Order: sequence, then structure tokens, then C-alpha cells
Amino acid sequence: MKKYNKKLVTIGIISTCMITNIAMAYNIKYSNGYNNIPAYVVGYSGFSNETTQAIHNSCLAWNIVHDGDLVYRSTSTHSRTGTAVKNGVNEITKYNLGTNSYIMVTGIYNPAFKLNDISEADITINISYPFGSASTSFDTQSAITHEIGHLLGLGHSSVTAACMYETIDPGTIKGVHTDDINGINSIY
Repeated sequence: MKKYNKKLVTIGIISTCMITNIAMAYNIKYSNGYNNIPAYVVGYSGFSNETTQAIHNSCLAWNIVHDGDLVYRSTSTHSRTGTAVKNGVNEITKYNLGTNSYIMVTGIYNPAFKLNDISEADITINISYPFGSASTSFDTQSAITHEIGHLLGLGHSSVTAACMYETIDPGTIKGVHTDDINGINSIY
């Protein structure tokens, strides 16, 4: 039987624990991410120019930080309002979900027997809340960037400055944070 130096073994165990606990505040919800990169999102035809631009800028933000093609705003539109439906298209729509709900919601669909993959993700903007640039409104681009993070496979982060943090206050503007970048790079 081999004898081990107790001090070296203890130091080795402590260092291994410290290395494996390096700050990973991001949360991977779907480890394989979106099935068919780049993903395309199709916006509602009745969106304002501001909302359409926010969708475009949100896609661009994820593409820039990943150094590649992750997600694009499609030039086509749809005319349906209401909550998400499974139809093979990543749609962004609007609906009045009431003020006891989230400001935006992403419905994720998985292909059969592939629970860590995403085949479709639909985003619903809850028009019960004010969106815009006023200090009492929610920033459209910040919220859409967060929801596209879900489309790409991210869960909520515990870092309050991250766009993938679970909540956002009116008047707050958030972009993609280092924690979000680390999360997306661990998937793609």
C-alpha cells in the first residue's frame, strides 16, 4: 500500500475545488443551444421602427460578442398577435399578458428526444408594460437582448449587470455583459 503525503493531498484537493468553483454565474439552460445556427427571428409586421431596430441591434450584439453568426432579424414579417405557437419559425410578437406576468416571455421548443437542443423559440412582448426611452419605461432592446439569450440557450445569470439577469428595472439599459459572453461561448 502506497503512502501519500497528507499535506500535498489536502492542498491538491483544495486547489481542485478552487479551480472548479471559478465564477460561473451564467446558467446554461440548453447545453446544445439552438439547432440550426444562425437562427433567424421574424418580427410582427405592426412593430414600430424602434422595436424593429431594437430586434436588429439585439441580434447584432450577440453576433459581435461571439465573433460569428448566431442570430439575425429576418427581413420577412408575420401578422399574428398573441402568444407563441409551434410553427417552425422563431417569431417575436406582442400580446397583453397583464401586469402580473413577465415583460417578455420566450417559449422554447425542443426536437423530439433532444431536450438540450432548441428547434424553435418564440418571444412575446407583453404590451401591458410601457416600453421606450422614458425613465418609467422598459428598454425594448435590453429586454429583447435578454430573450434572444434564451433563444440561444442561456438561462438566467446571478450577475445583476448581465443582460441575462432575471429582472430589469424601468429606465435601465443593459447590453451583453462578460458573464453573458462566457455563457454563450461555452455553448457555441
